[in-house]
Order: sequence, then structure tokens, then C-alpha cells
Amino acid sequence: MGRKAQYDRQEVLEKATELFRIKGYEVSMRTVFKITELNPNSLYAQFGNKDGLYIEALHNYRNNIEQNAMYILYEVPRSLDSIRLFFDLYIQQADEFGCLMMNTLTHHKSMPEEAVEIVDQYYFDLAGSFVECLKEDTNYERVPTARLKVFATYLVGALQGVIVALCQGMPEEIVKRQVEIALTARP
Repeated sequence: MGRKAQYDRQEVLEKATELFRIKGYEVSMRTVFKITELNPNSLYAQFGNKDGLYIEALHNYRNNIEQNAMYILYEVPRSLDSIRLFFDLYIQQADEFGCLMMNTLTHHKSMPEEAVEIVDQYYFDLAGSFVECLKEDTNYERVPTARLKVFATYLVGALQGVIVALCQGMPEEIVKRQVEIALTARP
């Protein structure tokens, strides 16, 4: 029987997630070992390799977003205002949510294929949640679903732009004005 782990797996995953969020996938394994405080054998036994750790970090990141922001999109009544609140919360918590998803998308050629698929699925699911909010908004009840899907995809693109702008240090007040312009578009 092997030795019992002397570390908290979730704590290690949180540290790795934050490291990848700040430094991106290209961070050295030496830095990963230092930040997570795990020796190579323990890290590889727990996560397989860097790709495995990164993929679990993405799942962890998405779970954090779902617990801390996406719930707004599921609360009744759902509407364009729900999407607006989601954007506002995302902006307020940009330091937490910001760059890991966008780093994965913008550097997809150097990322594990599974990581890119996870992020693609996240944005696909987000667009679906936006569509459901719009379907329940009385201002959009006569708009065909196909047009709502296009608008939702546009809003996901706007969110990606918000993340990039915030990560590059654009003032929050300017980003909020950009969001308002995006939300006033018509499907």
C-alpha cells in the first residue's frame, strides 16, 4: 500500500490554476513544482503530466466561474438584464475569471487539444445560456431562435473582448461602456 498524500489536492489545483491564469500554459514545470509545493513524483502521480494538470485547472476554473457568476444566467426571471448582470459580475471579478480561458483560446496551437475543446465547450454552453435568457425576455419573444443564437454568439465575442481589455489594463468604466453598446445591439 502506498503512502497517504501529504497535501490537499484542491489546494494544489487552486495554486496551479492561478499560476496558469497569470503565466499561461508555457510556465516551466520547475515553477509549477515551486508554486504547488509538490515534488515531481507527487505531481505526476496525481495529474499525470503538465497537460493533465492544465486540463484539471481549466475544469477547476470553469467550476469557479459557474459558482460565482453563471448562476445569474439560471435565475428566474431570465432576460437581457441577466446577461448584463453576468457581464457586470465578470468585470468586477476580472482578476479571478480573466485570462485563463482567453489564454487557452489565443494560444491554442501550443495547448493540449483537450484543453481547447474544454474552452470551446464553455463558450458554446455560455452562448446557449444567453439564448435561453433572451428567449425568456419579453423584448425578444418574437425574434427567431436562429437570430437569438447569432446575437448570443456575438455577446460571447464581446465577453472575450472584455476579458482581453481588462487583462491589458483598460479602465473598467470604458469596458462597461463597451458592454452597454454590445447589449444594445439588436438580433
